[in-house]
Amino acid sequence: MRRLGWLVVLGVMVSTACALPFGVTLPFGKADAQPAAAAEVLMSTQVCPTCAAVACPDCPTAEPCPPTATVPAMTDTPTVKPSKTLTPTKTKKPPTATVTFTATNTKRPTRTATATATPEYALQAGTPLYLRNFAHPDQECTWMGVAGQVFDKNKQPMNNVVVVVEGFLGDQMVDAVGLAGLAPAYGPGGYEVKLSNQPTASQQTLFISLYDLSGKPLSYLTAFDTYAGCEKNLILINFKAQK
Repeated sequence: MRRLGWLVVLGVMVSTACALPFGVTLPFGKADAQPAAAAEVLMSTQVCPTCAAVACPDCPTAEPCPPTATVPAMTDTPTVKPSKTLTPTKTKKPPTATVTFTATNTKRPTRTATATATPEYALQAGTPLYLRNFAHPDQECTWMGVAGQVFDKNKQPMNNVVVVVEGFLGDQMVDAVGLAGLAPAYGPGGYEVKLSNQPTASQQTLFISLYDLSGKPLSYLTAFDTYAGCEKNLILINFKAQK
């Protein structure tokens, strides 16, 4: 009978265990347990991996996860190579040649009449004659020149005869021209050739001669002197025909 009672108790325990939730322990085997204490149930929560999680209202709210940084996809960017910059080179200029002209006192070749030709005109007797400048009283001693007349074989004054004075006066070259008939202050058929702005002394470095309008020589070259005094700044020279 006792064995039968145990079997009944075991059957009840099995049926109760199936009816109770999983994990509830009944206080069998404790002699000192009170009837009221026998009803105390110790429960332990088991996690069901296949069940949905039950929210706990008393639990602290979980902090949200920080936002996930989005990393842009890397793309192949073409690398631009810097172009080579050409540096201009300085071009050397060729040196400039400097030409310096030095004036030299070279005596100008004088015109000479043909040795076999007989000159048509020669100096009149008594000339050259040195006088004070009377044709230009406003210039007085700031002028020096040669002047005179040209006469034909009948002793008549002539016009349109070219008078040339050439040579050197000091370090200055002289090449001046006058025309008979253009300086009436010296009489009919008079001529004048200015030599300088002041009286200057010279000795046989100036030459005077006559030419027709075509350039034909009419006389020999004749040298004459000049003086530095104001009383002799006019050199009077007359020509006359020899035929």
